Amino acid sequence: MSRRAAEPASALLRPPRVTPCINHYKRARKIKCDEAKPSCKRCFSSRRVCGGYQGTASLTCYRPNQLSARDQREGRAFQFFTEMVGPVLSGPTDSYFWTHLVMQFSHFEPTMRHAVLSISSLYEEFARGSRITRQVCGSTFAVNHYNAAIKHVKSASDEQMILVLCVLFICIEYLQGDFDAALEHCRHGIMILNNSSRTEWMCQYLVPIFRRMSITPFFFGGAKPPTRLPQLIGFETPIPLEFCDTREAQTVIDDLMIRIMGCLYDGNDDRVELASLLGDWESKMDHLERVLPPSATSDKYAICGMRFKHKMAKIYIQKQQSHTEMWWDQHLNIFRDAVKLAEEAFLLSTAPGHQRIPQSSFSFEMNWLPMLFFIVLKCRDLRIRRMALSLLAYLGLAKEGLFDVGTLYRVGRRHIELEHDISLNDTAELVSVVVPPEEKRSFAIPINHELQVISNQDGKKGG
Repeated sequence: MSRRAAEPASALLRPPRVTPCINHYKRARKIKCDEAKPSCKRCFSSRRVCGGYQGTASLTCYRPNQLSARDQREGRAFQFFTEMVGPVLSGPTDSYFWTHLVMQFSHFEPTMRHAVLSISSLYEEFARGSRITRQVCGSTFAVNHYNAAIKHVKSASDEQMILVLCVLFICIEYLQGDFDAALEHCRHGIMILNNSSRTEWMCQYLVPIFRRMSITPFFFGGAKPPTRLPQLIGFETPIPLEFCDTREAQTVIDDLMIRIMGCLYDGNDDRVELASLLGDWESKMDHLERVLPPSATSDKYAICGMRFKHKMAKIYIQKQQSHTEMWWDQHLNIFRDAVKLAEEAFLLSTAPGHQRIPQSSFSFEMNWLPMLFFIVLKCRDLRIRRMALSLLAYLGLAKEGLFDVGTLYRVGRRHIELEHDISLNDTAELVSVVVPPEEKRSFAIPINHELQVISNQDGKKGG
């Protein structure tokens, strides 16, 4: 299905029906009307007065009622989403869902418009430096429009619109920092997808988004197993003979990643087969990258992220249920290669030809933050993990999905200092640092991205 075909029809045109002149219309004639204008020539040649034609039906045009802003604030919020928010929410992935599909729906569907206005307001608050969590709500404007969207969706029956709304509601909960609510919306969306009509545009634009969201719980954990989301059933992506573009490559590596992460906990997939598929993906990616023109810096930037994810998958496919923290040391070369990919992405992002959208503070899609933080936690080579920590600050946005760069950076920095028993402020002692022994290593670090409200001068929460 082409992108144009996915667009909702804004007008239905019906051509007028041709009718004979009145003389021929009213009388049974052997001479057929030639339908000439302004008078029938056969009437004229037979010396009859042509009675003219009946009024023809005009073109009928149906246009859905386009919504308009109720006040100046709504108009400004909608424009802000169109120009500043929608284009950046997808991160390095395809932006068509946010810039076209969501915008089309929100012009005609009140529920969608309420959700878009809420996202726009929350994004602007976050970009200005506000920390919004379950404890510290966003503006009344954002909350009211979110509540209105939830109220309207309860009576909705169109599965396609409900699925798009699920993504928008997840985005709102990401901005509000509510992991559990975001997970619940995602769970609901996957269940609808599994029982949906599976139209081509849903498979093309919605399934990849829900697939990537399914990976998120594996990065929020700590010592306990992650909260699992339902599996997307029947949406497996076979590896093509070659990748036509980066979007196709992204779809395949995301599918492999979620299968590998799931395999760690339920063992239902064949690890040997998955390892073979990872090899196929890499060889086809090599071919795609060779044929890219030098000017395709945005594609090359996205490829760096995909290859980084591929490196992580190669480690996870070998991971066993029980192991010591020393197990990660055998993968130092992979960690090193992954950090080099992040360095390459950073250089591409600062290149003159790179079309990176400026002033982006939040991305719906998680990208560099969780992947670089993974290296900060599990790679015990000080030089590599310090570089990963530095790139986390430079490459990551202020917030990617539920991941907050400030929280991850502070936790990661302190984690390095504790394991190596050093201060990163003291560069002199970093030269002779050794790899920390098992007893000094942390097995897992649960991350709480929420802001704690401190109201007393002693630094304790007010009660």
